[in-house]
Amino acid sequence: MRIFSTLATIMLLSFPSLLLSQTYTDQKEETRATWVATVYNLDWPLASSAPPSFQKSDMVTLFTNLKKSGINTIYFQVRTYADAMYESNYEPWSRYLTGTQGQAPNPMWDPLSYAIQLAHDNGMELHAWINPYRARTNPGKISGDLSQYPELFSGVEASSYSESLKATLLKDEITAIDHVTVQHPEWILDVGTVGILNPGLDEVVDYITDVVMDIVNRYDIDGVHFDDYFYPYPPNEIGSQDQETFLANGRGIANIGDWRRDNINRMIKSVYDSIMTVKPFIRYGISPFGIWKSGTPTNASGMSAYSTIYADAPAWLNGEYVDYLAPQLYWPFVAFPVGQDFGLLAGWWGSIRNGRHLYPGHGLYRADRTSYPSGAMFSVNEVPKQIRFIRNDTNLQGSVFFRARNISTYKTQGFSDSLKNNYYKYPALPPPMSWKASVKPMSPQNLSVAPIIIDEVITNFALNWDKVIVPEGNDTTLKYAVYRVTADQQPTMEEVYSDIRNLIAVTGTPTYTDKLPGTGAPNWYVVTAVNRNSVESDASNFVETEILTSTEESDVFELPKQIVLEQNYPNPFNPSTKITFSVPNAEQLTLKVYDMLGREVAVLANGLFNSGSHSVQFDASRFSSGIYFYTLQTSQVSITKRMVLLK
Repeated sequence: MRIFSTLATIMLLSFPSLLLSQTYTDQKEETRATWVATVYNLDWPLASSAPPSFQKSDMVTLFTNLKKSGINTIYFQVRTYADAMYESNYEPWSRYLTGTQGQAPNPMWDPLSYAIQLAHDNGMELHAWINPYRARTNPGKISGDLSQYPELFSGVEASSYSESLKATLLKDEITAIDHVTVQHPEWILDVGTVGILNPGLDEVVDYITDVVMDIVNRYDIDGVHFDDYFYPYPPNEIGSQDQETFLANGRGIANIGDWRRDNINRMIKSVYDSIMTVKPFIRYGISPFGIWKSGTPTNASGMSAYSTIYADAPAWLNGEYVDYLAPQLYWPFVAFPVGQDFGLLAGWWGSIRNGRHLYPGHGLYRADRTSYPSGAMFSVNEVPKQIRFIRNDTNLQGSVFFRARNISTYKTQGFSDSLKNNYYKYPALPPPMSWKASVKPMSPQNLSVAPIIIDEVITNFALNWDKVIVPEGNDTTLKYAVYRVTADQQPTMEEVYSDIRNLIAVTGTPTYTDKLPGTGAPNWYVVTAVNRNSVESDASNFVETEILTSTEESDVFELPKQIVLEQNYPNPFNPSTKITFSVPNAEQLTLKVYDMLGREVAVLANGLFNSGSHSVQFDASRFSSGIYFYTLQTSQVSITKRMVLLK
């Protein structure tokens, strides 16, 4: 276990220029996540009264912008007040989707299914974000300054909301007869302005587990994510409301505080065990309040989650019934690491992770007046400095940003551009988890690369490969990693992996369009399949594209005027050689190798190739020395050439 050095932190933070002067490159394995809040229509949908067609297009725009900024994981809020942003078997439709709780969308559609497909097509993970206990607000008990009631605001200070939005909090929004507060009022604890499901009831543990498993069993999610609302925050801190439950169901625990923490722990473990039994590849995580106990680590101070909302996050790590934590560290660095200092707290959380993953949460909303209209705003360099801090700590595996529109829509001090041009310039895969399955998926087959030609100019390269089919009963492959390496000869995979800049895309579909690479040396493309634990397959075939130098007058590339099959190079060869062919128009073709007896020994190409020049590599490591023939066959011609293998 690493001991976080207060002295080192003081030295580091005393010289901010030291942080800014170093070069911090992207990392290939890094969680880059954001919360998409649906409560009060914060991130999506923009309006609950909007027609589904608008809500869908709004989601497409949101997810597309997040992908462009380098985000690879989305925490999509599907349950706010014991309601559903999906077609639930247990709970009513959310009022934030249709305007009225329990009212189904018209025309009918399922936002969670749509979000999953959209995320997966973009090569991103989607975790279902759930509030486990929150059931309702009690409007009759809300008065005065709403900033007193942080539990109403899903992690954002009340001052961030407009007066009209605050007014909606004063309404009694429980309108569905199948809502849990109506069906089981005996399960509800009313504590000040909120009503929560009573954590001390076994029936509540079972109910929350059933709700989660309904999602897990019916939806192709990558993860389940809980936020930090357990027992209520002050000023609604629980008093004697659960005393009767404690006396009736104390399970032999003498102290009510220990019992409350055990209630939370039992629920979290029940959910974890149930998920791992059915779909062990799913990632299960929680975003606890950023301070576990005031005074831990030394010099940290503030509300103690341990004794106020009864969240004992170190116990979840030590018990190994979470896969990751994303503590909400929505504070800046300070001159000296005391109080709520990001570096002090992030370092401590990383030091206790017990081999699990730790992704600090950034209060990005505090960097824009649209989402944080009052209070001390973050400086331009605050969140970038936090990202650099995380990358310098091997106990931390990524970042989670609150919230999505601060990346996709709001200016947020140019943060989206900072991600695109610097911190997330190159794509990344979520880091693999060593305690989950690490079996490689099958490798992609038949990678082909063809130029895309517009007005007789090559503008892009189109990559296509066969979709990886997995055996029935196994987890499906969701992503493909696309690599491009500039080299005079075919690189090894060690060379491919040695530079993160070689990873040019992560996609969920077996196709990718690459912008025209720079002129100069040849480019080699190769693709791997990636399972949900970010374990990569062996490589596909390599495909080389010759990059032609543009003319002085323009950047027009000369296209082949006829079908040509070049002599292999080198020739003679040992053990591999390159074969190049050109077609003036899109052609369905094959390129096969035969021995001296006319027997087919290899198929190097088989499919539709766009106009342009194409190269393939023939690896003859397993063949004997001798003369071989290779034949290019199209609907128009058949061309054969001879080559010599000398070993």
